Amino acid sequence: MLGNSYLLTSPNVQEDVDTEQNVTTNDVRNEQNLECSLNEVDKLSQLNCTPREDNQSNCARDIHRLFSNISNNIWALQFLDSWGKPGPSILKDSLHFVGNYKQCRKAKAPSVIDKRDSIFNGKYCLLTISSKNLMTKRRANLEPALLQLGSCWPDSCSEYEITKMLQQVLLELDISSNLTVEPTECRTETRETTKATIAAIMIFSLIVAMMFCGTGLDILINWRPQSICKRLSKQDEGLKINSKFKNSDISRSETYVQGTGVQILLAFSLYTNVPKLLRSAASNDSLPAINGIRCFSTMLIVLAHVMLIGTPYFINVPDRSELTTIELVLYALTILAVDNFFTISGLLVTYKTLKEMSTKRWNISWGRFYFHRFWRLTPPYMLSFLFFLGLQSFMGFGALWATVQPADKPLCEESWWTNLLYVNNLNPVIQQCMPFTWYLAADMQFHIISPLMIIPFFFHVYAGVITCCIFLLAQWLITAYLSIQNDWYTTNLLQNMNSPLDYVTYYYMAPYCRLGPFVTGVVAGYILSSNNGRVSMNKLTLVFGWLFCCVFSVAVVYFGSNLKEENLISVYPAAIHNAVSRSAWGLCVCWIIVACSSGYGGPLNSLLSWSPFTVLSRLSYMVYLLHSNIVFIFFGNLDNVLTFSSLLFWMISSCLLMVTCIVSFIFVLAIESPMSEVETILFKNQRKD
Repeated sequence: MLGNSYLLTSPNVQEDVDTEQNVTTNDVRNEQNLECSLNEVDKLSQLNCTPREDNQSNCARDIHRLFSNISNNIWALQFLDSWGKPGPSILKDSLHFVGNYKQCRKAKAPSVIDKRDSIFNGKYCLLTISSKNLMTKRRANLEPALLQLGSCWPDSCSEYEITKMLQQVLLELDISSNLTVEPTECRTETRETTKATIAAIMIFSLIVAMMFCGTGLDILINWRPQSICKRLSKQDEGLKINSKFKNSDISRSETYVQGTGVQILLAFSLYTNVPKLLRSAASNDSLPAINGIRCFSTMLIVLAHVMLIGTPYFINVPDRSELTTIELVLYALTILAVDNFFTISGLLVTYKTLKEMSTKRWNISWGRFYFHRFWRLTPPYMLSFLFFLGLQSFMGFGALWATVQPADKPLCEESWWTNLLYVNNLNPVIQQCMPFTWYLAADMQFHIISPLMIIPFFFHVYAGVITCCIFLLAQWLITAYLSIQNDWYTTNLLQNMNSPLDYVTYYYMAPYCRLGPFVTGVVAGYILSSNNGRVSMNKLTLVFGWLFCCVFSVAVVYFGSNLKEENLISVYPAAIHNAVSRSAWGLCVCWIIVACSSGYGGPLNSLLSWSPFTVLSRLSYMVYLLHSNIVFIFFGNLDNVLTFSSLLFWMISSCLLMVTCIVSFIFVLAIESPMSEVETILFKNQRKD
């Protein structure tokens, strides 16, 4: 999702605070509750957990030996020293006390003469304790806080035994009403091989084999005849046999690619795909400014998800009141980055479809129109999904590495079909597999209804404009109604923490609330297609257009970044903002694309049309599919949580972006480029038949 973990750790201030005196009173109460909760947790760490004599299980005997040797044996102290200890910034939700995973794994009880005292090793377990008293400033309107404590136990103890033991301890200390022990989760370096694991290994092994075979065959076809011709030309100068051999070789090369199977194999050739991917020249009918917008939008999305996913792995994360103006603006831009893609999607599908309709009139295959979109998205989507579902659990270990990888694996095993059918965004966010892929579902849904907006433009411009206005007005009314009913503030997650999951499900991911930018893109696509990609504009139009773009974009970003509680606007103006802001932002993006494509972009066009962006934009889809899992893998392999600093955050974000681009480059060559070529081969051969 735009991370569940983030929604539970985002800054929030109590809405019922009306005066400074009330704020101070609540802070004092929170600090008193915090001290009480920590004292109770501290009792657990000092408690002698020696079991009763009548408990003769292996776990009980090993725990008895461990605690009886703490005072005079270093090996027992290694177990205790591996436990996590409360640290700073607890009121800022720093509630994860990791301990020392590696030290616990190395801890070992020495053998003794008495055979009843068996040898045991350290077993790292994460204790989760919920506290009703500890309600931090960020959690004032959420469920009780969860304190997570790393602990080290004998490996003879099961998760169930540890949980039951701690529950018994709480009862004996008479603090069970304030602290509740959640199920214990122990870390292990053994990995389960599932059906998804086997399927991922088999399919990706087949893909690698096809890449090797396709590359070898491609090199053989392109180079072997030429080398033979060169040798014969040196030996038989002046003879006509040389030219005859060339012709025969050329015809023989062509026979290699006549079969569909051979063509599909060659589609996986690195020899062809690498130069094609790295080619920076844009086609004649392309809109090069879109490449830069794609790249910057992808960077913002990666930045946002590093922040969302990484927040629980940092301590001392700043509150929203502590963020600088630049950080607030960047946050607002990350929220709008997805709307850039919706706008581009609507523009391109209209631009290309209307150009094809003007050439072929009604002789256009709507079946292929839908199949092309499905095939463009689905193979990379499903194969990357399978890759991480089956193999991510083997990509890390440690205290922060959850036993279930990816975290939504149980949901994915049950509801993977909703992703395949692109309806996953219609489920509540907590029931979604790969929640960040809600965008793909919404984009597919917009493409399904896009002919309803595109076809009227073919008959008359007014028909198309009226149709688009109907869709736009419907989206505005639905969004405004939901905002008023649910008291949603301006369009950002941080200001809607009273009902964060409902806000994400019924507004942020809902297609009926995100249609506006796509519709504006459809209108812009018509304008470009009717003017052959280059619109002539006078100076007055240019001045008005750029002025409109600047004013509206600044207004949208300002209200989206105005996060201080005292600056919140009332519900009705906020409802209007929520309804129209994304459409206004889409119009600004459309103006930039149209102006740059028509030669009126100036330095901005030079930046957005920079040739390296042409290459990087080809990676954007795979970057989107892969980046969240890569971020999870990075943070999950840390030995401990990190102390937040802006410099550290930017360095981590930059490195993760570069790593994601490298991995995406490989996946594009292995999956996306070959699958795109396979579609071309199949339809080309179908036309021949």
